[in-house]
Amino acid sequence: RLSMQDDGEAVRALLRAGADPHAPGGAPEAPTPVNVARRLAGHPAHGAKAAIVLRVAEGWSPECHELFPDGARRRAAELVLLGAQLARRMSDGSEAFMHVWLEVMRYAVRHWR
Repeated sequence: RLSMQDDGEAVRALLRAGADPHAPGGAPEAPTPVNVARRLAGHPAHGAKAAIVLRVAEGWSPECHELFPDGARRRAAELVLLGAQLARRMSDGSEAFMHVWLEVMRYAVRHWR
């Protein structure tokens, strides 16, 4: 279970292991790590950890790829290759297509599955 009490490396390890940043901590009414991270963003002692959690909570991107579990990273790699193959079939607009494709991937690659 992901906790903002963990140090930065532990937060990274828990996310890579599949910890859900949207799951309540402990009791069902407890705040989620994302809710806690929003409150701690910019805090001198916890801001960096909060930024990690908030980045992952936004969905997959090339910048936070390393923070996703193995299965999600494999899926992302497969989808990038598929997007590149589709883009190559276009006579023009392939750059715009890849930009949109990466945005779609943000929702297609789920962290906790």
